[in-house]
Amino acid sequence: MIRVIGYDDRFSDGVVEVCNKCVSVDEPWTEKPWNLDDFRRVWLEWPTFNVENFGLALLNDRVVGYVFAIDDGGLWIGLCVDPDLDKYLALRTANELLSWCKYRIRDQGYSGRILIPLGWEYGYRHRLINEVLGHRIIHHVKTWLMKFQGEPTKSTPKVGEYKVCNDWRGREEDLVLIHNEAFRNEPFFQPVTVEMIERWFTSTRYGKPEVTLLYSQDGDPVGFVVYSIFKAFDGAYTGLVDTLAVRPKYQSKGLGKRLLLESIREMQDRTSRIILYVDEHNSRAIKLYGKVGFRAYRRVIRAVVT
Repeated sequence: MIRVIGYDDRFSDGVVEVCNKCVSVDEPWTEKPWNLDDFRRVWLEWPTFNVENFGLALLNDRVVGYVFAIDDGGLWIGLCVDPDLDKYLALRTANELLSWCKYRIRDQGYSGRILIPLGWEYGYRHRLINEVLGHRIIHHVKTWLMKFQGEPTKSTPKVGEYKVCNDWRGREEDLVLIHNEAFRNEPFFQPVTVEMIERWFTSTRYGKPEVTLLYSQDGDPVGFVVYSIFKAFDGAYTGLVDTLAVRPKYQSKGLGKRLLLESIREMQDRTSRIILYVDEHNSRAIKLYGKVGFRAYRRVIRAVVT
């Protein structure tokens, strides 16, 4: 008998176990195993996370799935169901969790469109959630995973008179300015604040990321790249280019390429592979990454539903 309850800390270990099953069932080399500290630090302590919108699916007091809703400039719902369940139980669990979440957010007055990550295209979560949502999906948002297959980078090219800085402390306002200008025209854009930057750079589930900033000769903020190295499920180390941002007035000058190459140079001797994610519609970024040596590998899917 499947029952859905609100969040109960006694079941946190079970949540982490199911989470690790879900994220490792497809392409485990792209993910770091979660632990209880990750769960509490990244989810429960996140400023926009509301624990009242976190539901657990239990089967004989064992966690077999969870759902949560986060309003982070737009509502999105995360859903995970234990891949060890048979198809009937998995579909029933997903339906029960989504129904629970729907009533929670409806009681809070939300009635707009919702974004639901489905995971890898044609993977376990994509197939399961697609079958549950059916005609309620308005359209899919697709993101490419790209894998670096270029030559090792021994040095990074200098482009004009620009200065590199590897210490972001005290430069939070510069990071906010660069991020919000660089991404303001992107779908699902969410402006960041100084507080969000501080948390982002100290509390990611991949550990503390490394940051490289670029400034003009007179000290004007130009761009930044954020990257992380983590030990994946297969035991090898993966380098992740998290974010690459260049202010519009400095774009098309080779500066994004310089920042990207800088991150690759820093990661290549410490990792078995380097990856990044980019929205499918962002042809300009895909072209840049391709020139550097990244190749499209597999797509990640998100569904927009009503």
